[in-house]
Amino acid sequence: MIQNALPLLLLALAAGFFIAAAVSDFRRFIIPNRYSLILLLLFAAYVLAVPTDQSHLINEKINLDQLLSEGGGGAGLLGGSTAVWAKHLLVGGVVFALSTVGFSFGFFGGGDAKLLTVAAFWAGPKYLAALIAITGVAGGLLALAVLASALAARRKLTVSGLAAGLAGSVQADIRGEDARDVAGAVAAPPLPPVRKAPVPYGIAISLAGLYVLYRLALPLL
Repeated sequence: MIQNALPLLLLALAAGFFIAAAVSDFRRFIIPNRYSLILLLLFAAYVLAVPTDQSHLINEKINLDQLLSEGGGGAGLLGGSTAVWAKHLLVGGVVFALSTVGFSFGFFGGGDAKLLTVAAFWAGPKYLAALIAITGVAGGLLALAVLASALAARRKLTVSGLAAGLAGSVQADIRGEDARDVAGAVAAPPLPPVRKAPVPYGIAISLAGLYVLYRLALPLL
């Protein structure tokens, strides 16, 4: 358990920065680049802190000393599991390329693309499907919530505008003025198009990232 302390600490730190990214995106619709950079550095440190093949640690609790003795010496960079971690890097590279294309078409922001890429580094091939699935479902729910909120605000503004216009028309009739001029003067400006309402996809990505960290932590507990 002691030898697992450092990997668990790194996972906890990574979880904290995923949460920080989600909070920042919720408050300001911005994911600072430093969060993604720190998460990437934490991933690199985690690779060095776990000198065994992670595929052995995913589904069952195996003592690291036992793995080292059975594996014929797992010390050194990546502990002889270079192929496994190389797949993590490959997955991250592919997701980076795809997310860059998505960003260029305006599907999501640059901060979202960077955070998703870093989350893919952590996920690797084993948890990539879960990462994408959770991000997709949570992101879709967020988009629906933002759309519902925007529609509700538009409806409220429309009702307010109609009420103001009606009140202006009544006052114009009393004063003998042109009701159209008065109604136009008091009507509230329209909302921007609903399709332009920002969606904090960083929350969905962070939620998926936290799930990946949880699955990575389970064999170490």
